[in-house]
Amino acid sequence: RARVVERYDLPADALLAVSAAQLIRRKAQDFLLPLAARLITAEPRFRLLLFGQGPEQARLELQVLRLGLEEHVLFCGFDPECAALLPGFDLFLHPARREGLGAVVLEAMSAGLAVVASSVGGIIDVIEDGVDGCLVAPDDGDAWCRVALELVVDPDRRARLGAAARRTIESRFTIERMTDSYIELYERVVRADAFR
Repeated sequence: RARVVERYDLPADALLAVSAAQLIRRKAQDFLLPLAARLITAEPRFRLLLFGQGPEQARLELQVLRLGLEEHVLFCGFDPECAALLPGFDLFLHPARREGLGAVVLEAMSAGLAVVASSVGGIIDVIEDGVDGCLVAPDDGDAWCRVALELVVDPDRRARLGAAARRTIESRFTIERMTDSYIELYERVVRADAFR
């Protein structure tokens, strides 16, 4: 956490949320910014750091200005150390409108962060809602605000979800587990082909 606070010149007592994704429409940072404005009303220490680059950055920066979020939202660009910095945050937000696997969600869970993510794509196969993270319908502002606010004001719940997320990654997403799954798949294909 000290590295994050120093690197991005943040207040030591800030409540730090992070989102990491390309700055493109389907990643929904434009949705995340009004959400941040609502969360700041409830928790003035709230800060949102956006990691990533993309064609939407200029439009998002204007949105930050229009919402008066300059002191609370920081564009961090592409940072090769992002994954190493994740444990220094309090909360991971991933509001994507469409998603494949959502590898960055796996990274955040591995870092022990409480994750709020859209219930889209492969994310629904990774997070068990309310157990090791929170799933919310994409673009549902009221639901997102309710779920995120619950975590913003409840550090114990954040810690429980983050610890459960880490356990999920350690048990389900290891190299050994992936290798075993591929071998099992190949064996099923070979067996099915043998009976043709």
